[in-house]
Amino acid sequence: MGALPESAAEGGIRLAQVKEELVAWVKTLMSAAVYAVLLGATERGLASYWRTPACFEELAVREAIGLDPGERVVALIHLGPPAGD
Repeated sequence: MGALPESAAEGGIRLAQVKEELVAWVKTLMSAAVYAVLLGATERGLASYWRTPACFEELAVREAIGLDPGERVVALIHLGPPAGD
């Protein structure tokens, strides 16, 4: 375990760094989960498409779908029959 911070300010900086690292890990894990869904869809013969529209950052859209301030949309996954089917 690391040494204790010398001051509250140093502790705050370290906490901010840990939070940034945690957020990065969560994004990585969520991306892997979305990718697993896409692979599963392909295995089942479905076409799939992953996107995250920028509109999910707009206040009106966030309110319309009931997102809390700390929540983020990671993926909008489209699934369906392949084109031409």
